[in-house]
Amino acid sequence: MAATKTTHSHTQTALVASTFSSPNDGVVEKRHQPKKSPTLHELFANPRHSYLVKLPTGIPTNDLSPAIKMVASASLEDLPTEVRLDICHYLDVESVFKLAQVNRSFNMMFKSNRAGILLPILQRDFSPLDELLQVFTASDEDLETRGLTYQPRRVIFQRSKTRARTILAPGGFRQPDKGETASGGFTRIGKKSAKPNVAQTLPMQTVVVDEEDLDSLLQYCLVVRQWEELFPHLRWIKDPASCRFLDDHERHAFRRALYRWWLYAFYFHGELPRPRDAQPTAFVDDIRMCQMRMCSTAELLELLDLLAAVFHLVQHYICPTLEQNLADEDDYSSSQATDAEVCWNDQSRLGRIIRTYTKLDPKELVHYFESIYSYPKKRLISDIRLNHPCFTNDQESMQAAIRSVLEERSWLEQLPIPTDAAGGIIRFDDERDEEMDRLGHDCSVDGSLPEPASYVRSFSTFNPRGDDGSGNDAWSYPSRSEPGNRLALAEAVH
Repeated sequence: MAATKTTHSHTQTALVASTFSSPNDGVVEKRHQPKKSPTLHELFANPRHSYLVKLPTGIPTNDLSPAIKMVASASLEDLPTEVRLDICHYLDVESVFKLAQVNRSFNMMFKSNRAGILLPILQRDFSPLDELLQVFTASDEDLETRGLTYQPRRVIFQRSKTRARTILAPGGFRQPDKGETASGGFTRIGKKSAKPNVAQTLPMQTVVVDEEDLDSLLQYCLVVRQWEELFPHLRWIKDPASCRFLDDHERHAFRRALYRWWLYAFYFHGELPRPRDAQPTAFVDDIRMCQMRMCSTAELLELLDLLAAVFHLVQHYICPTLEQNLADEDDYSSSQATDAEVCWNDQSRLGRIIRTYTKLDPKELVHYFESIYSYPKKRLISDIRLNHPCFTNDQESMQAAIRSVLEERSWLEQLPIPTDAAGGIIRFDDERDEEMDRLGHDCSVDGSLPEPASYVRSFSTFNPRGDDGSGNDAWSYPSRSEPGNRLALAEAVH
């Protein structure tokens, strides 16, 4: 009995929710394991803790709120609702839903405070949330009412059964982080535009969402989470030994690039009419260019880094006309920069097919990737044709828009292509990061062309037609007895 009291004095039992599925769920930690003094925040963040966790005494709780400190002395079910709500803010979305399934009390608490629980978590785990909301609230009428201009909309959350409103996305034109430094070391202020953005004179669009929209928003968040897991494999597909998880800064940059690619794909890669019957061109008044000018050079390099990974996804997994076992081992070891440049500039049929399938948005691409064995060639083509009747009318145009904006900024000749040796989404903790930070303050506030440049009238109708890979000759691969054709195909792929 004395030994039992002594042991009990060294441990306290607390009931916490399992954050992720684990083969150890429901198992009590054994007392003979090495003792550790984790913080309660670490216990909640650890995905492998079971429902019943024994907390050792002497836990450092100086940095935690008073509400969380009470967990060490009481079970979650006995805590006040305010304390349990505070605990939910330390969890992710999946963990919150699993916690709501523990018993009826937690389920009622979650249903009655659904928005108050989920919105702070989404703001933390899917930042910048305001840019994701631009994708979520995008509609077919946006380009019809705005013409050749683009302005982010304001998104307001309306709580049910009350008039309380919360601004989730302020909308409007963002202000640059700091002024642009001129050649003499002075800071240029009040920089005029060659042509003011007409959206400045139009009232800002406001969209109201409510709790019924949360389920749809969570579906978007699920796609974002899938891409976060997929991107490292695509980013280091040429160098698997260097593959790693992204840190917090890199994940934020990746999500920002993903949201902007998603929004561009909705407006200009779907079934909506194109603003011009030609590819984006530098110094031309084009809404596609307007949207890209609102990004700094560093953010445009992040987009190029992401698009290179998207090309790898289409090339190696989605596109039905490519067969990677035809490539020689030496060719496959080429750098990401060379591979991306060949993909962008390849005018062969294989290159056209890749650039056509790149028009698919992130949700569609990740769906076909997850269901890769359910979509053989004929089913994939028929499914895409059913969803996109005009799929083969053109190819992707985002890469042309990005490079046109870089040309306007006189950066095209000195452009550091995102590779393992230059900037992009990945950080290197050296002078390359400093260079990316220096390129992060040259965005156009309203998407207009800055002085002294002026708009030009373009009569170009260059708009390459797309190709979905249909036809018998699309994958009539050369046999191994035809080394010349086999080498040509390998060079076209890589």
